[in-house]
Amino acid sequence: TPIMAELRRNVGERVDFSLFDYTTIIYAVRMQSKRETLNASLVGRRLKSFATSGGRACMALLPDELVEDILERNPRPKLTPDTITDLPTLMERVRQARRDRYAMAIGEYLPGEIVVAAPVRGANGFPVGAIHIAGLQSELTPQHMRENVVPLLLEAVRAVELSHA
Repeated sequence: TPIMAELRRNVGERVDFSLFDYTTIIYAVRMQSKRETLNASLVGRRLKSFATSGGRACMALLPDELVEDILERNPRPKLTPDTITDLPTLMERVRQARRDRYAMAIGEYLPGEIVVAAPVRGANGFPVGAIHIAGLQSELTPQHMRENVVPLLLEAVRAVELSHA
């Protein structure tokens, strides 16, 4: 929590920690921004992994065969007009997250929201969860997130992993 609180102070946006449950992510810690409503901050809320940056970031630590199995066997409803549901594009997003060490989702779960997330590895190297940073598309661009937010996100993930090593 202290690492996430510092990250929240540095970025000024919502910072979350979710647990990875393969088909879903479960919010365990949520530090909302001042402009958010209560329903956006509920701990215990489950979201479908395929449509979240945290879910994709965690899937990036898994072998492609397992990711394909997870995606193929579970419903992928269109949650917003921007939700990606087709398997080839989702697989490419997971592979991109694997290369970049983080994932980005823009308006896929909530319209107007941009979220970056990086996976947190357990001792066995598998994902236990992810740290997310979320803001409004009207205020934050993908370029701003990549250049200014992602480095702080990756630093926080390293600190969490080291504190639990």
